[in-house]
Amino acid sequence: MSTNNTDQPISLREKGELNFKDTAIKFGIITGLVSIILSLVFYFINVEYDSWSRYVSILISMILVFIGVKNIAAENANKLISFGSLFKAGMLITLILAIISIVYFFIYTNFINTDFMDGLMQVQKEQMADKGLSEEKIETAMEMAQKFSSPIFMTITSFITFIVISEISSAIGAAIYKKEK
Repeated sequence: MSTNNTDQPISLREKGELNFKDTAIKFGIITGLVSIILSLVFYFINVEYDSWSRYVSILISMILVFIGVKNIAAENANKLISFGSLFKAGMLITLILAIISIVYFFIYTNFINTDFMDGLMQVQKEQMADKGLSEEKIETAMEMAQKFSSPIFMTITSFITFIVISEISSAIGAAIYKKEK
């Protein structure tokens, strides 16, 4: 007879509190650092304004949040694990990632790429011109975009984006790795 709890039926496993804070913090930091490294690589190879680079960053963040949830489930294999507990763990990873990203964005736009906002506006203007919009419509759109391009607004938008994207990753991971009755 095996003494390993993972060999027992789920109904005989522990119903204790899910242990996830240390792993969630670790994965939040790892995901944040990976995001920073990607951002710097994109900056140095001059693709920080390309839409594909944003999608790559988002995809990698989603994958790392998912892997974090998977690791938390594995570390608690001897316990019943609810969807809500794993989802909460994924959201803690996201919160750490978001905090790191907000601090980094401030550093990036104020010290590393101080012309980031101007470059972003220029890229948007070029994209509108490529679509054949008139100069008048481009100027109107740029005036509106200027109102929403402050670092504070972009920080809030980025935070909301991180939350939404990570909610999806957390929900998928929690649905796959939960162990309920």
